[in-house]
Amino acid sequence: MKNLNRLPYYSTGKNECIAEIMDTTQMSSELIRKSNWTPYNDPVESKRSGPVYNMHSYPTKIDYQSIIKYILYYTNPGDVVFDGFSGTGSTGLAAISCDKVDSKVAQEFQEHKIDYKVGKRKAILTDLSPIATFISSSIALPVDVKKLEEAAVQLLEESEKEIGWMYKVINEGVEETIRQIVWSELYKCPTCEFEIDYWDVGVDFQNKTFKDGFTCPSCNTKLEKSACERVTEEIYDDVLKEKASRVKRVPKRVYVQVGKKKYYRECIENDFKLIREIESTPIPETVPNVKMMFKDGNWGEMYRSGYHKGVTHVHHFYTRRSLIVLGTLWKNALKAPLEVRNQLLFLISSYNLSNSTLMTRVVFKKNIEGLVVTGYQNGQLYLGSISLEKNIIKGIKEQKLKNLIKATGLFNVDKNDIRISTQSITNLNIPDNSIDYIFTDPPFGQDIIYSEMNFILEAWLGQYTDNKNEAIICKAQGKGLTDYKELMKQAFSEMYRILKAGKHMSVVFHNSKKDVWNATIEAMVEAGFKVVETSILDKKQGSIKQVKSQNAVGKDIIIGVTKPIDKKEIKPSLEFEFGVWDYLTQVINENYESKKEIEKEKQFIYSIYLSYMIKRHLPIEYDAKDFYKQLKIRFLKE
Repeated sequence: MKNLNRLPYYSTGKNECIAEIMDTTQMSSELIRKSNWTPYNDPVESKRSGPVYNMHSYPTKIDYQSIIKYILYYTNPGDVVFDGFSGTGSTGLAAISCDKVDSKVAQEFQEHKIDYKVGKRKAILTDLSPIATFISSSIALPVDVKKLEEAAVQLLEESEKEIGWMYKVINEGVEETIRQIVWSELYKCPTCEFEIDYWDVGVDFQNKTFKDGFTCPSCNTKLEKSACERVTEEIYDDVLKEKASRVKRVPKRVYVQVGKKKYYRECIENDFKLIREIESTPIPETVPNVKMMFKDGNWGEMYRSGYHKGVTHVHHFYTRRSLIVLGTLWKNALKAPLEVRNQLLFLISSYNLSNSTLMTRVVFKKNIEGLVVTGYQNGQLYLGSISLEKNIIKGIKEQKLKNLIKATGLFNVDKNDIRISTQSITNLNIPDNSIDYIFTDPPFGQDIIYSEMNFILEAWLGQYTDNKNEAIICKAQGKGLTDYKELMKQAFSEMYRILKAGKHMSVVFHNSKKDVWNATIEAMVEAGFKVVETSILDKKQGSIKQVKSQNAVGKDIIIGVTKPIDKKEIKPSLEFEFGVWDYLTQVINENYESKKEIEKEKQFIYSIYLSYMIKRHLPIEYDAKDFYKQLKIRFLKE
């Protein structure tokens, strides 16, 4: 992989140009605010839409526009904002976007007589993950949008000439363009060893579901899918240059297009002929050849012996066609001029994990007839019994290219606006007492294993997360709650060191486990911070764990802390108006009219509970599941 650095803005390692942005910073004066208004007590909405948000499916993201409020409130133009768990760079984008203010924000500040000043703030972003900082830099770097669009169109056109035939099929004399192909796994009946096609027995169109139980078509034995072995086949793996075993999948349904007409059909002989032709086509050298997490066998926390059978390397998450197409696009993008090269690689990456692997799915939806095409499950490395192969060139052209052009055209970036550094937050090259405000969204305990989730995309970059300092609870890494708290304390200690005295930090967090909450708050306080306020961030749609789990936390808490000017300030006051359940009773009685509403909003009510306890410096007493039990006993019993 070529050097992806774009100094002084972005470095794939520790950015040594950070000092330049610090040298140009003036000491800021305090903004005058009304002392009788606590900002952001109401839930803050983080939209899950727009060109920036839709560009890349990173496991967790916050809409940069929702952060602008905080930066405007706590800083002045020219101040330096820091995010040490920067992810896709929303804090940085928010900082450089403070030169224009949304009319709703302006009205809110005016109503509360809050003084603020319009103007860019400077941003320093660090993250342990190379793919995270790469994504940040690809949107936040200055670029000629017209040249970028021309280069992207040229990339797609040249690549389509080279490998576009892989998505063309002749059907009864008419050339069809393949849009998607549905693949089905085969299972072996434990009774008669018949190879069962899951598509035939498990996809229930009448009831709109994928069945876990089915009957063997050969011997009529009733079976559970979990009790059946996946059928494997021996192949020559020409990435590894050796024989290998993989789960056997067969193509079942093809979604095609002729002109403007779109339809689907079952597979025909020419589909199989095309697949055989692709099987004999060489795979580009740009395709990564690397073991998952550099390990043999059980390679990580997300590894499952069932659906990851035969998946030992990164390229095993793809069909051969997708590997060839991605490898060709990547090869051609690397030839592009330096001024647009990283953005072109980012364009490919934005479609890669979410839409180009065997993790891509079809689903049933209640009010929609037939199967619905979708992407992968964000935050998972799940391979389903039914997978979907998409036309990558068409997808990038029709879905991602417009977003890229719109997103990169939103920001006017100057050389002293932003610095992006790939490094651990536990050892920052930033001077003491030099940062004016911190907004950060750290890992949520055990919820997402970022180093595993990002590994596939990082393999394409040739840059990997050094997970030694990854703040996480993870058996595969041998890290428990104590290790997590210690790493979080190191992170908060560094942020305490670089933040100016009297200044503010906002920490976005959620978890369903009280021990993780208490460890996180303790780490902040032990680092020297004082908790002064809390608010709730509504991301509108949660992560896959938030959506699926009955014991999840529905809304993120934003914990507001300060670095005290006088260390005596950190001594918490344990005085509070009344007990938490008295408080919650009041909230529930004022806002909910029925038990059905309370049940529907139980995750939000848990967030209110967390917010109350944290703000009053009280230890969290309930895991989410225990809180919901208490809620049921107190408010939902017959």
